[in-house]
Amino acid sequence: MEGMTLPITRRGLFSQDDFFSRFQNDFSSAVDDVLNRWESKSSKADRFASYRRLRERDASEDSIAATISDTGDAHVIVIDMSEFASGQISVQTVQCSAVIEGKCGSKIYKKQFALPPNTDLERVVADMSDENILTVTAPRKSGKVISINTDSSESSAKPDNTGASSLEAQIIPSDTQTTLAASSSTIQQATSGTAPLAAAPTGKTEALASVERRSSQSRIIPLNIESETCSQAQTVSSGASSTSEVVTERIIPTVVGQQMAIHTTHHNRVLPINRRGKFFQDRSFERVWKDFETAIDELVERKGSTAGMEQNKDRFQSYRNLRKVVQQDDNQAAKVAKESNECKIVVDVKDFVDGHLDVKAVQGAVIVSGRKGPCSFERRFSIAGLTQPEKVSAAISTDGVLTITAPL
Repeated sequence: MEGMTLPITRRGLFSQDDFFSRFQNDFSSAVDDVLNRWESKSSKADRFASYRRLRERDASEDSIAATISDTGDAHVIVIDMSEFASGQISVQTVQCSAVIEGKCGSKIYKKQFALPPNTDLERVVADMSDENILTVTAPRKSGKVISINTDSSESSAKPDNTGASSLEAQIIPSDTQTTLAASSSTIQQATSGTAPLAAAPTGKTEALASVERRSSQSRIIPLNIESETCSQAQTVSSGASSTSEVVTERIIPTVVGQQMAIHTTHHNRVLPINRRGKFFQDRSFERVWKDFETAIDELVERKGSTAGMEQNKDRFQSYRNLRKVVQQDDNQAAKVAKESNECKIVVDVKDFVDGHLDVKAVQGAVIVSGRKGPCSFERRFSIAGLTQPEKVSAAISTDGVLTITAPL
């Protein structure tokens, strides 16, 4: 017998509408099962939800979650740009710095982050998660630095000077100078030193504590923001007949939302900001998960957002928080319960209520499917004894809990 697509009756809130009273215990059991299996992710989701509530009442730059991590082969900046998602977001490299800008209405954000002196500027990339968390990855250069002496007409290879005594000294640049003596006989290249980051332009230096990741070599680098770009200083040798200045500037990723007109020359190049999945689900962000979690925890603790954490003790709210952070079939609450003369199915479809949702009854089974944007799901519930698909009924609550009743 060919199946039939069922009409879905819309009802009130799942916890308040009496129609759903006989499904509530089943759904509560399904939620508990998901939270027990996803305990670590659930805790992470609750903390992230608390941070989002913190931002709702405190929109200052001081409460924006941001980290700078060293992952061994790259320098990674992570910053929450969700409040500018409907406006304009851009990232550009200016000499040895990354400049991040956001505009949305009257709200403007602009910060400059120093990059290590051995950054491969041609490989700097930016990625944006589904929740609009921006990451800027600046890979380290590999290989050797070549020094050229025109007197001897020989080239010698020197190892990259990264043997600093501490990690911070290796990756955070300051006071970089390049001496260019243009004479008739020699061109000499000088090496640069390293020092801690300069303080923010407001005079307030708020550094996050360095935290080593247990699962990898990543660690948080103190988040200090420069007031000006790291520039290459022009030095004139006493015997030089002329001077020259080398300025390298490359604009990287483009704008999210409205387009911004950016002039492109051989010194700068516009690249797209790559769109990714959910931050705590997409593996491309995995190297900086722990660091960003630490930044969120410190912000919530420092700003006193304990009320949000108390609210998250509600199991249903914790489940909703989890689904916002990670969305896949394995953590979608659903349960089938059989009684003497009927079978009850309850399944969470909140993420698809404003998309496309179908319930289809066939001989011996009910199939539920949903689609919204790039996300979709399909669940098949086998029901032995279901011989009258036309008598199956479905209803959905305003908060996205679908219930199905099938007579046996």
